[in-house]
Amino acid sequence: MSTTTTQRRWILAIVVVLLGQFAYRAEISQQQKSPVWDETIHMDYGSAFLRYGPKINPKDHPYPFDAFLALPLVLGERPELDARGNLLISSPQNLWPVRRMNIVLATLGLLLMSYWVMRLFGGTVALLFLGMGTLDPGWIAQARFATTDIAHGLGFALTALLLYHFRKEGGKRALVAAGAASALAILSKFSGLLLFPLSLLLLLGSISIEHSWKQRLKEFGLYCASSVAFVLLVFQAHWLFGDAAFLDGFKHLAQGFDHFLEIRGLHKGIFFMGEYVQGGSLLYFPGLLLSKTPIVLLILLGASLALPSVRRLIGANKWLFLIPLAFTATAIVSRINSGLRHMTPLLPFLWLLGAWVLVAFKERVRDKQFLFPAFAVLLFLEVFLVHPHYLPFTNALYGGNEQAHTIASNAASDWGQDLGALGAYLQANPPEEAIHLAYFGRTPPQRYGIKHVCRPCGALGRPCHPKQARDTCDADATILAISATCLHGDARRLDGKPGQDTCYSWLKGRAPDALIGGSILLFKKPPPK
Repeated sequence: MSTTTTQRRWILAIVVVLLGQFAYRAEISQQQKSPVWDETIHMDYGSAFLRYGPKINPKDHPYPFDAFLALPLVLGERPELDARGNLLISSPQNLWPVRRMNIVLATLGLLLMSYWVMRLFGGTVALLFLGMGTLDPGWIAQARFATTDIAHGLGFALTALLLYHFRKEGGKRALVAAGAASALAILSKFSGLLLFPLSLLLLLGSISIEHSWKQRLKEFGLYCASSVAFVLLVFQAHWLFGDAAFLDGFKHLAQGFDHFLEIRGLHKGIFFMGEYVQGGSLLYFPGLLLSKTPIVLLILLGASLALPSVRRLIGANKWLFLIPLAFTATAIVSRINSGLRHMTPLLPFLWLLGAWVLVAFKERVRDKQFLFPAFAVLLFLEVFLVHPHYLPFTNALYGGNEQAHTIASNAASDWGQDLGALGAYLQANPPEEAIHLAYFGRTPPQRYGIKHVCRPCGALGRPCHPKQARDTCDADATILAISATCLHGDARRLDGKPGQDTCYSWLKGRAPDALIGGSILLFKKPPPK
């Protein structure tokens, strides 16, 4: 057996192990997480779009990629609907098949991105890239939920890699593939439209004697035509099958985009770094990237600016970073502060920088064979210790998962994912009477056997049922369980006015007696207000 064949088998084995442990951890952890705030909205739209196409109202989350995730709901047992026709999650297990669709996409996406990294920078860099991607808590956190964040990030990253490959090697297939990747981003979130002007800049930036601006514009036209064709194919699919009028798809697309602009135009406050910031903060995403990136990767990113060889590599490939950096800058300026999930288009390029640094390190150290395994073990341990609580992941420099909710709430640490963990805690530690619960989520706590007195949680928290026992924010209780988003007043005010909901401000500064999953705080015998 030749050395080359042996090496290929080892590489294949490493790839299988990396992707296998990623998919396994994602599957195990998703089974332990209750439905998050956005999931039922995504699945409601996705299942309705599959059945009725553009005839439905494009409200809330009008992204047809949801239809792909919702396939198990339509092909399998029909889900329950309420009086208004909205999707009901009668059991949290109903979402497991849907979440698996996203886990498969996230896993295959890692493999596909690694392939193009290999085409651009070689097998060693690609293998290191894949390793960091499978261990990054920011990627696996979103892979487990039925939302569009993974597809959005994958669409952006693949577009950048494919267009950069075309810029270096040429080939119309890469342009068409980049158009398909852009369509994936657009069908996941309308902010994917940013790819059109950014892609034009990337292509025009390579004008030379061999490539005139007219030729680049033609190539850009082919890329745009491919992307638009894929998008319209999805929106017009029901017309092709005779289930909708020709103009219905175009109207649905326009109405959905208008709704997207309306939502994005709302002024929202955010809890960040211990205080409520009306209108959002420019420091939000930089702060989350610093606090939610594993320390090992932070060290590598810092070294990328210190090592001359890596700086030269960055300079030689600067156009590759145009799309992710421009997207990040746009996200920061827009102040749509809703968790690290909006940074999925940037994450793959952080892994790439880390891979470059490790390769540079290998050229400098004596015991080269131990370098890569040592970094892999350190990164794995840092991430493994927080399993299965990847969403609130916070590195030790910022206090770990225990302090995640003090940095940012909502989708950054508390998205309603730990109701099942609360139920398990109460089963192991039975209270003498029903607990008081303020929950930021949509799932009925009774699904997890939680007997409780309902307390309010702003405008976005789970409302109290008219026939259910309830109490006010400042009432006395033996045990008060409260979602971090409710505690920090990040669920909007009930009166609809801008500003922080101060319902639970009387608990500010008090340490909880227990922290469930990083998102639900337990206070035993909290004093009344």
